[in-house]
Amino acid sequence: MKKYIYCCAIFCIAVCAYPQELPQADGNEAVQSETVIQETTIGAETLSEIPPAKIAEVQEAMAEIRIDELIKDGLFKNKALINQQALLLPEGRRLNIQKKYRMNYVSPILLNFIIGFGSGNFINGDITGGFAHLVIDSSALLTGVIAELMSQKYIRTLLWMLPGESTIDQIEALSKKIQISSYTAIIAYSIFAVDKLASIISVSVHTAKYNRTLKEALTPAKAEVSIHTVPIIAPNRFGLALNINY
Repeated sequence: MKKYIYCCAIFCIAVCAYPQELPQADGNEAVQSETVIQETTIGAETLSEIPPAKIAEVQEAMAEIRIDELIKDGLFKNKALINQQALLLPEGRRLNIQKKYRMNYVSPILLNFIIGFGSGNFINGDITGGFAHLVIDSSALLTGVIAELMSQKYIRTLLWMLPGESTIDQIEALSKKIQISSYTAIIAYSIFAVDKLASIISVSVHTAKYNRTLKEALTPAKAEVSIHTVPIIAPNRFGLALNINY
């Protein structure tokens, strides 16, 4: 009997304690829910308090940073993407970017004229043209120097030959070698000089193309407007309509 009463007492205590835990959990969830709703409301109010001018300024700054990255990555291959970002910038900021990345003509032309070997092309980012002129100038200059040294060697050999020990055939052979070496040196130096002129032209063309592409990329495309006339002929009516596409 005592054991039965003891079990009933434990059961009653458990039943009485169980309902009290649910409201406590519900109360915690309600507090958390109110906190989340309050934070969301505060975040929305904070965003709504930002003036449109500030939002536009942030968008322009982000667009300018993106344009800088695209230009450094490659102007020609990223032209379309740069043009899309340029739509977010006013004309003043677009002009500033254009001035910042615009290439000049003086430095690369002077480098190609004084130093050569495609140095001006490398400075202005024309890697293909730079390597082409580097190979041509190096080959022409090396060939000219070697040919000139060989010509001088043959001349010294001819001068040191004793009149009694040399034959006409030996003299003619040396003279022919001197002539070939001299012509080779002249041709090589001529190619070197011509390539200098070609490098000046190529770096000027590349610079002009780069600046033109930069301007086109930073200038938003304008909508094309076309106007067509359409005749209207109807009973007791004749006229002309304008069809404008934009």
